[in-house]
Amino acid sequence: PELRAWNDLLNHFNSAGMVNQVMLLYHDMNLSGVKPNVITKNIVVHSLCKLGDFDCALELLRNNYQERHGFESDVVTYNTLIWGFFCKHGYVDLGLSLVSEMLKRGISCDDFTRNILIKGFCEKGMLGNAMLVMRYLLCSDSAHGSVISFNTLIHGYCKAGDLNDAVHLMNTMWGQGIQPDVVTYNTLINGFCEMGDFDAATRLMNELLELRVRANRISYTSLISGYGKHLQAEKALSLYSKMVENGIDPDVVTLSCVMNELLKSGRLHEAMSLFREMLKMDPNHVSFSILLDFLLKNGNTDAAFNLQSQLVVRGLAFDVVLFSIFVHGFFNIGRRREAEDMFLELLVSNVVPNCVAYSAMVNGLCKTGDMEAAESLMSQMEAKNIPPNVITYSSLIDGYVKQRKPEAAIRVMEKMIREGVLPNSFTYASLIDGFLKSGNTAMAETSSVFREMREAGFSPDTVTYNALIQGYSKACQPEKAFALFSRMKTDGVPPNVATYNILIGASIDKAEGLVSEMKERNLAPNAATFDALIAGYGKAGDMKKSVTVYCEAIARGFVPRVGTYNAAMNGFSK
Repeated sequence: PELRAWNDLLNHFNSAGMVNQVMLLYHDMNLSGVKPNVITKNIVVHSLCKLGDFDCALELLRNNYQERHGFESDVVTYNTLIWGFFCKHGYVDLGLSLVSEMLKRGISCDDFTRNILIKGFCEKGMLGNAMLVMRYLLCSDSAHGSVISFNTLIHGYCKAGDLNDAVHLMNTMWGQGIQPDVVTYNTLINGFCEMGDFDAATRLMNELLELRVRANRISYTSLISGYGKHLQAEKALSLYSKMVENGIDPDVVTLSCVMNELLKSGRLHEAMSLFREMLKMDPNHVSFSILLDFLLKNGNTDAAFNLQSQLVVRGLAFDVVLFSIFVHGFFNIGRRREAEDMFLELLVSNVVPNCVAYSAMVNGLCKTGDMEAAESLMSQMEAKNIPPNVITYSSLIDGYVKQRKPEAAIRVMEKMIREGVLPNSFTYASLIDGFLKSGNTAMAETSSVFREMREAGFSPDTVTYNALIQGYSKACQPEKAFALFSRMKTDGVPPNVATYNILIGASIDKAEGLVSEMKERNLAPNAATFDALIAGYGKAGDMKKSVTVYCEAIARGFVPRVGTYNAAMNGFSK
């Protein structure tokens, strides 16, 4: 009984994560003359693995004195160490050597050993090795695949983005007579959501609802969050309604996702109502962060400060995310002084500033045009061993672009690449915009950046294409403008009204075809379209078409600009 009491106490501390206390208690136990058994050994080995003290854990595993006194290491001891080496710290070779040692000592692997191996291989991205273990389970007479084994491997494939093999594994489960559980479905639903394949995710959700296995909160939250990330707010809100109808109580995570979708849809009143419901179940930092970010971005500082007070009253300390949100929010509404004060408060607090906080400050300074202060702050980051990320560098590049200093922007990008930080689509788009605004002579550099952007695997969006098409138009290179327009459509990037307006201005000869194509795409001409047509026909000396378009513009309620009149009149007088 005395030994059992010691073991119970050791296990309690270990389960509570108080591993240092376990070691002290184990020492006291030995001093008290109580002889440990294999259960004691397993608890202590587990604690040592949590601490990362593998030398002591191995010494305890191979303790000859203990083994002479009747409590040899068993499969649990080995499993614990294999888990520590393999899963917790990623030491594959050491983990596998322990498996080999265990087998040589006549200790057979059990289901836990095999699940640990599958999990360890998956976490290291070694899915082929994990699959070999699974195939052994499926072919062995003495072992068999379990739901846990399959779920672990399915999670590994989903994490690697290989959804086809993940689904194939679930089908294999059915073939082996093992029914997938809610974890299996949740893993696959989340995987398809991450890939943006909501048809497959919805099919799996419907399949889950038809089974006896009941969908749980995680099932719904994964899909709601997925819809939100891919800007499908209405579907997210509809699924939330279905979740409530089916008697699944949402938690703070679910409600935070739903509140975020309501805010994206501009439904502030409903979002605030939902937040008041969340106050009954202790909202976390994420909940407050979502709402604070929205309020500050929309200039509602009074409500934001009121929310900040509630956060403090509830004992939720400001973290680096909340500091960053306030810095970003103040800059967005033009209150630099408050943003700087908030950043200084972060620096003197117990919160360690990270790259996100510094990037928010650098971005704000760049937007105010204070590039010297932004560069100085980035130097401070580097001095504190906080490496700038793509957002930090892109903010500087965009700042220099807006000041018509493309050479400085290129200098920052070259440094960025030297430091091993890869540009993103925003970085490239900023550079293209900068070159175009620096004059017609920069088209060669602009084309080079555009080509580099595509080669890096980034898809230019409509705005980027429009900027480059306009650049060619201003440089009197309509052939290149139309060639780029063709590539834009081939790449599946939808042109908008602005695209057609630029092209009409570049070549009035092709105006009728362009207007016809606009109608096919259900794009309605705007005031700029009519201005381009009236001025274009006027410059070409086609008075009849110019007047016809002018009359149509007036009939639709558009009043052409004075410059349009002048351009048309100059054309008629030639």
